[in-house]
Order: sequence, then structure tokens, then C-alpha cells
Amino acid sequence: MKIGIELRHVTLGSSGGVAQLLQNVLGDLFRLYPEDEFYVFCTIYNRSLLYTALPNVYFYSLPTKSFFPDLETYLNEKKIEILFRSFPILDSLNFPMSRQIFLIPDLQHEAYPQFFQSDILEGRRSAFNRVMQRAGAIGTLTQYTRKTILDHPENQCQDIFLLQPALVRESKVKESITLLPEEEAILPQGSYFYYPANLWPHKNHRRVMEAFHRFLNQTHTEIELVLSGHPEGWEGLKSEFPNLPVRHLGFVRPEVVPYLFEHATALVFFSLYEGFGMPLLEAFAAGIPVICSNTTSLPEVGGEAVLSCDPTDIEEMSNLMIQISQDEELRAELVRRGKERLVLFSWEKSARNLRDALHRISQSPTSPAPINGPLVTIVTPSYNQGCFLKRTIESVLNQTYPKIEYMVMDGGSSDESIEILKSYGDRFFWISEKDKGQTNAINKGFARSQGEILAYLNSDDVLQPEAVEIAVNFLLDHPEVDLIYGEADYIDREDHVTGRYPTREYAFNYLIGEDFICQPATFWRRQIAERVGPFDESLHIVMDYDYWLRVAKAGGKITHINEILACSRQYPETKTLSARERVFSEIMKISKKHLGYVHPNYFFGLWNHRIWERGDSIYKVMRHVRGSLRITALIHNLYVNKRYYLRSITPGKVKRQVNHLLKSNLGILRPLARKIRTLRYSVNTNNPVFGLWDDNWLGPVAQVYLKRKNPGQIFHLAGLPAEDMTVKIKIDRQANRTIRAHKNELTQIEIDAEVGQKVLLEFSKSRRDQKGRFITFQVTDTNLFAEHDVIYS
Repeated sequence: MKIGIELRHVTLGSSGGVAQLLQNVLGDLFRLYPEDEFYVFCTIYNRSLLYTALPNVYFYSLPTKSFFPDLETYLNEKKIEILFRSFPILDSLNFPMSRQIFLIPDLQHEAYPQFFQSDILEGRRSAFNRVMQRAGAIGTLTQYTRKTILDHPENQCQDIFLLQPALVRESKVKESITLLPEEEAILPQGSYFYYPANLWPHKNHRRVMEAFHRFLNQTHTEIELVLSGHPEGWEGLKSEFPNLPVRHLGFVRPEVVPYLFEHATALVFFSLYEGFGMPLLEAFAAGIPVICSNTTSLPEVGGEAVLSCDPTDIEEMSNLMIQISQDEELRAELVRRGKERLVLFSWEKSARNLRDALHRISQSPTSPAPINGPLVTIVTPSYNQGCFLKRTIESVLNQTYPKIEYMVMDGGSSDESIEILKSYGDRFFWISEKDKGQTNAINKGFARSQGEILAYLNSDDVLQPEAVEIAVNFLLDHPEVDLIYGEADYIDREDHVTGRYPTREYAFNYLIGEDFICQPATFWRRQIAERVGPFDESLHIVMDYDYWLRVAKAGGKITHINEILACSRQYPETKTLSARERVFSEIMKISKKHLGYVHPNYFFGLWNHRIWERGDSIYKVMRHVRGSLRITALIHNLYVNKRYYLRSITPGKVKRQVNHLLKSNLGILRPLARKIRTLRYSVNTNNPVFGLWDDNWLGPVAQVYLKRKNPGQIFHLAGLPAEDMTVKIKIDRQANRTIRAHKNELTQIEIDAEVGQKVLLEFSKSRRDQKGRFITFQVTDTNLFAEHDVIYS
């Protein structure tokens, strides 16, 4: 099998136990199944999660800004059969949901919605519900979570299997561990309870500290409470307990974690909600007793090897602290039971469970759109199109999706159209009466429609047989998307394919200068239609383009899918070919209305039509004048947009343009740009990363201001040089060393620096790419900075 693995939102150090789970399960999966091919899609920030030299594993560090479009490309190119996803998220992948397996660690957001911001909660519910409704299979950590998913009212997935964590192999206690000086300075020297958990609300730290305070008042024991994990929010929490002997270590080296467990009096783990509870296994391995919550998955993991209570009962938590610190026989018995429970959990077993699920999904057919799915309304405006009308109607009636409300709004045709419509009996609604044009006919149809998903199909275009099914499946899989458009072929009068409609991935900045959304291949939700309103009846040719712009301006999410959904008929009599002057006139009208200016592309298009397509009168003479097209288009642009351009001239924009020139390193400015950029960015700690493009390429100069460092951490930067080169490394402007790097050979650069220092990288060679940029080194892996440190220009 060819298996894709998506790791977009795995964050090393702050994704809880998910990163640890993925690292070990996937590592065993790669090793156990050499007959399969694995394609791992990660980012430069989590590439180091998985390192293997196995020949059946391929890694791709995709840019965060274009992660999912790039992933889509690779899935198609590599012919990936099944995709394993590390976490439910809303995305625009076209890959069938029935061919995707998701990891759902827990449904904490349903149990404790108050712990999530409203927008995060809404997004999480949308993403998780979508997965439970449409995924091929779901992996989860415990039987408890499996049951909560099966019982969830939105769940329709019955293939839910276990991906249980196990003891991390590297967590075996090492007596000879050498602590770093900074670690020795912060680690406790006496007795302590240990609670490793990020300061998330469900980890219940405030109640734990209240219980600890009560414990100290009752026993007068000299003991500390030691915390580790993400320290965000610690200062505020600590201020509530100023005299309590509690220390927060922040993130600690993996090598130090076993040391902390081994020397602790007990593990304290009174979390409100756990999908698994990995620290329990680590405590069992280290030989220390565990006191924890009696809720969610913890009883399943801990069994008889733990003491547990209600995590909201502060008094009972305090009593367990007293019991575990004073009863040596109980401590010894719990340690013995903990050692016995370790054999129940195995990374290899979870890897085999995942492989079995991948095989099941690969053998199951792709699920069609459900019969009880949403009603789709398709409206066909028509007038004297009898020669094509039957082919258009048949393309709708022969759709593989069953729930279609079809309407033909005829404008009082005088050709054979009426006879054709009558021949279909009552198979669909039609009416023939004088109207106010094509746009009016479309609005009349939608005004009487009932569908949740809408589309219109002109009476000379046709749909591909599975178009509606594909559109419905995609919109069901992506509830956040308002409008989708697919690919389309051009056809002639006899239905021969003559080319492909020039679509592209959606971006509003592209849409304002080019209508790349093919109307017959477009479907949208009723909710966005009600927000936008009817089509503009003052327009007769580009009413669809106007509508797309209005959807975008209304905040609608527009997505392209890489499937051929329709055929757009082109022949000399079509309005877009026979009335080009009017097309550009309407485009300029709606551009001024919605955007305040007309994109330069349309002036070039208009004058290209006048000079080279029409070629009459003076326009024919202009063919022989060099640069006439460019000059006339530019003058026309400046005249029409003069007010817009005058308003646009601001000091800030001028400054950005100058900066852009410097960053581009054009011509003789290149050496000067390097010096100016180094000086300018050497003190900019708010934007700590300079010289990185949004597709992971570095320019000739790159600089990083180091904002954080874990004890013992070694900074690194790995990637592929564009040319044979030398790389000069400077720290706080002082030369550190120079290394040689060879074109397209993976180069690993280790950097010994401290927080607050500035690392400068100067590359001796660069290459100019198709975008006009000077690029030097494509980053595949780094820990010099995090994703949230990067601000792209």
C-alpha cells in the first residue's frame, strides 16, 4: 500500500502526549511493514519528530502557508491510497474522507466546553463532527474514548480502533544521567510530589495546589510539589499561592524526565479529563506510586495499581497525599502492581492495529453521497437553445446523485425548445414565458427553489455524470466551505473537447484580476446565497463573476477541487466570444463597484482584443506600432484608476516598496541590500526571523533572534542548498565558523548559541528562481525558531 501520513498541526513539546504517541506508533509501523510505502508530510517545525533511514519511508517538509494545496499535489502525484491524519482539522483536501483515518485522542471539548474559547470550540466541533460523520476509520487511545465517540450523536463511523500508548523506550531510568548545571540549579534536592502536565484548564492545577496546601497544614511535612510542562500562565497561578513550596520546571530534557519520576515520592495526576494518561505508565516504570483521578480513561489505564478519587474533591485529594506519603507497605504494593500493568501496553500492538485499519479501508469501496443527503437545486436559463438543450437536460437527469431539484426557465423560445421540454413530462419543473434576460431567469428559478446546495447550468453546457455527487461529498466533508468550483473542459458544437478551462487555486488577490472560477462547475450553499442576495440583473454576461466577488466580500469560504465537473461550450455565437467589448465593460463596472478600482489585467485584455482580435480601423494600424498594446493599456489604466492610485500613495506603501527592492537583491543593489538588511533586522526582536520566504527558502542573508532554549538543546538547521556554497555562521556579528554545502545534498548545520543572541547566516551562492527571488537554502527541519515566530512579508 501507498500510505500518506499528515502531521501539519503536531507541535513538538506542546502537543501533549500526541507527539510521543505518533513518534512511537509510526516508528514501529515503518519497521514492521517494509512492503508498504509511507509518505510523511510534515513541516520544518516538526520534521524531527520522526527520523528513520528505512528505504520505504519518504519525508516532505511542506510550507505551512501552502501545506494543504501542496499535500493535494503530492497525494495525486504519488498515487497515495490511504491517508492517516494526526488530528481532526478543517481543510480543503479533495482526498476522499472514506480513505482517511484520523487520530482522535479524546472528546474533551464536549465534556468541558467551558475550557475553550468560543471560536476554537466551534472550529473543533465542526472538525471533529465532520470526521465522525465521514471518516473511513478513527483511532483512539482507550476503550473509554472509543465508547464516547460511538455514543456521540454526530458519529456515523463504526470502525473505531485502539491506538494505545505504551512506555517510551527511552524512559528507562538511567542512574548515570549527567545533569547540566542549569538543571541542577532548578531540580529539587528533597522530597517532592511530581505532576507533569501543561497548564491547561482540564489539568486542574489550582485544585491540586489547594489540596497540597491542605496536606501541608495537616502533616507539616517538608515536601515540595514539582510541576513540568508548558509554563504559560504559571506566574498568575503561583501568585495565588505565594508561600506554597511549588516549583515549575517548564519543559525539561527527555533524559531528565525519568530522573524526576525516579526521585519523586509519588506521581500526582488529578486531571479532570484524560484521553489516556501517559504519566501513569512512566511512574509505573520508574517504580513510584500513583495517586490520580477516578474519571475518564485513568481507571482503565491505572487499574488496581493506583489510588484514585474525584478530582473536584480537594479534601479527598489531600487525604490520598497523606496516605501515599505515610504508608510504606501501600507504596510498595502499588509499585509492584504498576510494574505488572506495563505488559498490557505495547507500541507494536498499536502499530499493528493501525496497519489492520489501513488495510480494511484500502479494501472498502469509496462511499457515495448518502441517499438522505441534502437537496441540490440546479437552474437552467434557456432561450432558443434547442440544438443544445437536450444534452444539457440529460447531463442533469443522468447524475449519480439522486436528490436533485431541476428547473428549466425558458424565456419564451420560438425554436424546438418547448417540444423538447414537453417530451420529459413531469420529470422536472419547467416554464416558458417572456423574461428580462438570462440573469432574471436564474433569479426566478432560485426564488422558487428548495435546495440546500445551489448551482445553475446554462442551456449549452453539460455536467459530468458524477459532478453533483462529488460536490455534495465535498461540502459534507467540509462544512466550513461555502462555495466550491471544479475543473471543466471546453467543448465545441459536437461535444468534442477543445481544451481545459483555465482554473487555479482560489485566492482573492487572484480573483480580482482574473475570473478563473468556471460557472457550470460551481456549487454553493443556500446560507451564503441568502447572505449575498440574488444575481445582479443589470448584468447580462459577467453576472457569475460579480456573484463570486460578492461571495468573497461577504466572507464566504471559496475552495477549488481538482475534479472535472462540467463542460463549457465554446462556439462563435456564445456571448462571451461575440460581445467581448461588453464583457470588459461589465467587468470594469463591477470592479469599480466592489473594489474601487479595475485590475490592470483587464486593460491589457481589452486592448489585446481591440488590436489583435478585432483589428478594425485604427486598431489594425496599431498592430504595427511597437509597444502600442502596453502603452495604451497603461494610459487607460491610469486614467480609469487615477483616484485610486492617488489615494494609494502613502509613506507606508513607499517604504514597503523600497524594502521589497532591498529584499529582492536586484542587480547592483544586492551587496548593499545585504548590509542594510543585516543592520536593519539585527535589533528587531518582535520579528525574530528574517530572510525566510513562505515556501521555506532562505535568501542570501538570514538572521534569527533566539527567543527560547530548553536545557541541553542544540540548535540545528537542515536543508538543501540551491548551489555549491559556503555558509558563514555569525553569532552576535562575531564569526563563529564556515561550512561547505553541496547542491541538493542534505546539509545539517548545528549552532551553539544562547537565548538573546542573534544568529546570522550568509550564503556565498544563490540562484534566481522563476519569481525573481535570489534563493540559497531550502529548509527541511529546524528548531532555531517556531512557526509563530515567523512573519512573512
